[in-house]
Amino acid sequence: MSKVPIWIWLHVPVGLLVALFGMGEVGGLRPGAGQSPLLVWCLVAIALGAAVALHQRLPAVALGLIWTACAAQMLAGIDLMLVNFALIVVAYGVARYGSAVTLWLSLVSIPIGYAIAAGYLPAHSVEVVHLLALRRFSSGALPASAIFALAAAAALVLPWLVGFAVRMRDRAVAARAESIRQERARIAAEQQRAQAQQLADMRDEQARLARDVHDVVGHSLAVILAQAESGHYLPDDDPARLKQTMANIAGSARNSLRDVREILAATGGVTGTGGESTGELDRLIDDVREAGVPIDATVVGTDRPLPPDLAVVAYRVLQEMLTNTLKHGRPGEPVLVTRRWDHGLTIEVTNTPLARAPDPPPEHGAPREGTPGPEFGVAGMRQRLSSVRGTLSVTQTAETYIARAWLPTSGRLREPAVPGQPQPAVPGPLP
Repeated sequence: MSKVPIWIWLHVPVGLLVALFGMGEVGGLRPGAGQSPLLVWCLVAIALGAAVALHQRLPAVALGLIWTACAAQMLAGIDLMLVNFALIVVAYGVARYGSAVTLWLSLVSIPIGYAIAAGYLPAHSVEVVHLLALRRFSSGALPASAIFALAAAAALVLPWLVGFAVRMRDRAVAARAESIRQERARIAAEQQRAQAQQLADMRDEQARLARDVHDVVGHSLAVILAQAESGHYLPDDDPARLKQTMANIAGSARNSLRDVREILAATGGVTGTGGESTGELDRLIDDVREAGVPIDATVVGTDRPLPPDLAVVAYRVLQEMLTNTLKHGRPGEPVLVTRRWDHGLTIEVTNTPLARAPDPPPEHGAPREGTPGPEFGVAGMRQRLSSVRGTLSVTQTAETYIARAWLPTSGRLREPAVPGQPQPAVPGPLP
C-alpha cells in the first residue's frame, strides 16, 4: 500500500476547516447598502482554505489564491476577519516549498501587500485591534493604527522568515547527505579499484610464474633432449663419454629443479639468488655447450653487475634464446652469442634455422600441436623486456635467425637512437 502524501491527509482537512470557519464568520458581517457580500465572502473563504491546503503541494497556486481572495475582499468592501490570517500559513509555505521564482514573488508580495493593507484598513484599525484582543495596548502610548501596523508586519514577515530559514536548513541537510553519499560512493569505487588492481596483480604474478616455469623447464628439457640424443652417436667402447653425457643430463635436471624451487620461493616472498649475476649467463652458455651445441660467446665492453631485477630478466631472455636454438637451430651449426656493454646491455644470439616444410593448416580452428602460447616464446621475452623498459627485435632470413634484446642498466628507461644506424627490425615469427 502506497504512502499517502502529507498534504492530502493533513493539509487538505486543515484547508477545509479554514474554509468552513471563514463561512461561519459571515454572520458577523455588516454590509453596506446595496452590497451583497455573502456569496463573495463564501468564495473568499473557499479560496483561503484552498490556499492553505495547497501551500506545500502547489506554493505558486496558493500565493495566487491569496492575492485573488484579498483583491475580491477589497472590491466587495468586506472587513478584515480572523480567517484572513490564513495567509500566515501560505507565507510560510511559499518561503519553504516554493520554487526560486515563487520565492522571489512572495518576497516582493510582502511590501506590496503591506502597502495595500496600510491604505485599505486604517479606518478599520480599531476593529482589528479589538478583533485581536489588543485593547489594553491601544489605550496606552501606542495608538490602534500603530498596533495594527505591527501586527500586520508580524503576520506577513515572520512566517516568511521562518519558512525561508527552514528551507535553508533543509538544503544544508540535503547537501550534507549528498556529500556523505558521494564520499561513500568514492570509497566504494576505491575499494572496487583496489580489488581490481589486486586481481590484476594476481594475474600478472600467475603469468610471470608461468613464463618462469616455461623458460626453466623448457630450457632444461631441451638441453636434456639434446644430450640424450647425442648419446646414440657415442661409441659403445667409450664409457667415459657416456658417463659424462649422463652426468650432464643429471646436472641439467638438477639446475632446473633448483631454478624451479627458487621461482616458487620468490613467489612466496623469499628472494632467490639464481640468475641474479652476470656470471650465471656464462653458466647458462656452458650448459648448452655441454649439450653438444657449438657456441661462440663474445663479450664486448666491460662486464658489470646488474640490479637483481634486470639480472633475472637478462638470464631468462638468454635462456629462452638458447632454448630456441636447441629446438629450431640446425644441428652442428655454430651459435653466436654476443653480449655488448655500452649504454645498456645488448644480448644477441645468431644461429642457422632448421629448414622445414610449412605446417599444415589446423583443422576446425584447433591450435597446432607444440605451438607456444602468447605468454611464451618471443611474446614472453618481449613482455619481460618491456617490464624493465627494454626492447626485443627478431630478424630472420633463409640462412640466419637473429634475436637481439636490449635492456637498460641503472637509470636508463629506453634505448636511445644511434645516429646513422638502422632501427631494430620488426619482430618476425619464431622459426
